[in-house]
Amino acid sequence: MAEQLSTAIDGYLARLTGRGMSPHTIDGYRRDLVQFSAFMQRAEGVSPAPAQVTPAMVRGFVADLTRKGLAAASVGRKLAALRGLFRDLRARGEVHADPCGRVQGPKKPQRLPRLPGRDDLERLLAVSDGDDRRAARDRAILETLYGAGIRAAELVGLDKQDLRLTEGLIRVLGKGRKERIVPVGSAACTALAAYLPLWSAWRARGGREPDRAPLFLNRDGDRLTTRGLAWILARRLEGAGIVTPTTPHGLRHAFATHLLDNGADLRAIQELLGHAGLSTTQRYTHVSTAQLTAAYEAAHPRARRGGRATSRSKP
Repeated sequence: MAEQLSTAIDGYLARLTGRGMSPHTIDGYRRDLVQFSAFMQRAEGVSPAPAQVTPAMVRGFVADLTRKGLAAASVGRKLAALRGLFRDLRARGEVHADPCGRVQGPKKPQRLPRLPGRDDLERLLAVSDGDDRRAARDRAILETLYGAGIRAAELVGLDKQDLRLTEGLIRVLGKGRKERIVPVGSAACTALAAYLPLWSAWRARGGREPDRAPLFLNRDGDRLTTRGLAWILARRLEGAGIVTPTTPHGLRHAFATHLLDNGADLRAIQELLGHAGLSTTQRYTHVSTAQLTAAYEAAHPRARRGGRATSRSKP
């Protein structure tokens, strides 16, 4: 029976690969599904066939993860991997019911992203230190992250031919390999135009992806990775004297929040970000509301904690 579950997992992951899902995501799903199979082996003494998995078994898996102190978001990700597996098996007629259908994961705490302030952003984007080639690349990276609001994986996945600078646009390949065209703004276009003349000699050093033209390069002339991108941002934050922790995704949040603060339509922001549903984009309304609340509490005399209303004389 263990082999049946293992075979089902392997087949599901192979189908995801065929649909173009990223290897990183598939590796994560594999770890989560193998962990579920191992839990079943411990709890039941034998790993059941997919058709024998019950909601109680799935709840037991979720409860075990929660008892071990795993974060709610991580538990939810593992449950999502199971849901994907059983939806696929049900669609193929290999199981008759989805044991995950009514299983609820732990509620995730509502955390607002930590955004860099406007002054911090200005200092960060004023990249100047380092050799000309590296400084030009880093400036183009930061301006593109903030100017287009794209994901880290989308940025490092850009090829040179994805740029349409005369139109102020770039072609982005997002989640599920969905293509979208997004504006980047004049500051990003200027930074990219300054970087491109340095690209060819740098790229000539690289040996990977010979048939591709990755836009942002590492020191060896090959495609920059998301890990390398995070390192560049951390180094630039330190160089700018910015102590607020900021990730590439934090710049994406700043992009969306600043658009919303300046009157952009939420559905337009959804399209720019490449969100499948509006509910994902609506988190930025909470960010702006939090900022408004903070401003109100800091400035309004009736909002200050511990403050008292001005006394009035009796009539």
